[in-house]
Amino acid sequence: MRSPWEYHSSSRSSVGRKTYTGNVVGSITCFAQPAAIETILAKSENTGMAERFLMINEPTQQGTRDHTRQHYPQEYSQNVYNRIVGAVAKLAIEQPQDFEDLPAYRISASDWHKIYLFRNEIEPHLADGGKYSTATMRGVASKVDMHIMKLAALLACLYECPIGLIDSRFIEAAIGIMEDMLDYTLSLLFTIGVVGTDAEEDCVIAYLGEKKSATRRQVQQARHRHKPFSEAVKPSAAISQTINRLIQKGIVGESEEFDATGNSKGKLLRLVA
Repeated sequence: MRSPWEYHSSSRSSVGRKTYTGNVVGSITCFAQPAAIETILAKSENTGMAERFLMINEPTQQGTRDHTRQHYPQEYSQNVYNRIVGAVAKLAIEQPQDFEDLPAYRISASDWHKIYLFRNEIEPHLADGGKYSTATMRGVASKVDMHIMKLAALLACLYECPIGLIDSRFIEAAIGIMEDMLDYTLSLLFTIGVVGTDAEEDCVIAYLGEKKSATRRQVQQARHRHKPFSEAVKPSAAISQTINRLIQKGIVGESEEFDATGNSKGKLLRLVA
């Protein structure tokens, strides 16, 4: 699903085609094949297109479907959708309004502060070599406030909240969705090869993909005799540096884990993206 939705005050000049001056308000929801998402990411090339979309690629159901079972929309959900969308469409057609007269949702100062704190969490990852340091990820991260506003307003509409101040729970939910979306977009960039890894990183990724989790020491013991680390003067140090790069890129996560009795099992590495 792709859904860009933005407001701009636009006055563009262009050679060879007609121009537009005014308020641009729009939303598009598009259900498409997964390849369409990959194409947008791969071909965006700093045009600003990719970061205007929320992209969700659900796991395929192929291979697990039971063709003897029939699936139908839930009547309650269908009725709620029809009521909300029908009312919005009727209002837009029968009572068109100027932009300045449209009813609007608002975000409180305290919730704006939550959004700013979230942006502060992202900021260090935008530095050169950081988790979100590629052009596409920097573009996506730069628009998180826009997407949070959109998501929170849509959630308020979905729950049929009155026009006015958006409930804090929707702001918090939107921040959570956007946090997941950033990591999902990053994983897609790796999947389609827009962002790459080197031979050392591939060696560690292959081991963690096989073992699911491991300590740094276990990775060092298992990989220090494998190329390319066997060529290093200090293989264990090279492996540790590689792990640090993978963590910085957001491909690997490292966290302390505990057994059933509460005893620490140490810090374990797992693949994230």
